[in-house]
Amino acid sequence: MDQPKTKVGQKRVPFKAIFVLVSGLILALSLAPFMGRDSKNYSPIDFNTQLSLLNDQDNSIKIESLLNQNKDSLFVLWATWCEPCIVELEEISKNKTELSDKYNLILVNLDGGNKDKVIPEVKAWLISQKFDLATYFDFDEVLIKTLGFASIPHSFALNTEKKLIWQNSGILNLEKL
Repeated sequence: MDQPKTKVGQKRVPFKAIFVLVSGLILALSLAPFMGRDSKNYSPIDFNTQLSLLNDQDNSIKIESLLNQNKDSLFVLWATWCEPCIVELEEISKNKTELSDKYNLILVNLDGGNKDKVIPEVKAWLISQKFDLATYFDFDEVLIKTLGFASIPHSFALNTEKKLIWQNSGILNLEKL
């Protein structure tokens, strides 16, 4: 099969390269609203009675009851299969005291699946990694649905008035907190 003729010295741009470039641009533009940014204009999140997580004892906990009246709450969403999440958890574990002084730290696991199997597995995994971090579980993906983010790790902070003041997709930069 003959290749289309081009002028001498002119290179053809392969379709695959154009496709990859356009796909990357579309992805970047679609994730732009969720990338780390200072978010002072977000409205308060409505934590109605339907929004709850499970603790590591498989008890339903209303998200609103996890919020602290005296300091901002930092939510960190993660999964055991997510390598960037593991890197982030290592940093959080190392800096747990400093973070807890400033924030009410709320870790939320998004492994999903059968909760009777996943909860004990995640608890054992945290122990095996030597992470002394309490975590909650979001099997119903209420936080994903409420905030509309597309990837993990994902972090966000709520102030004492339940207003979203900051959110970040990707590994959390603890120096910026």
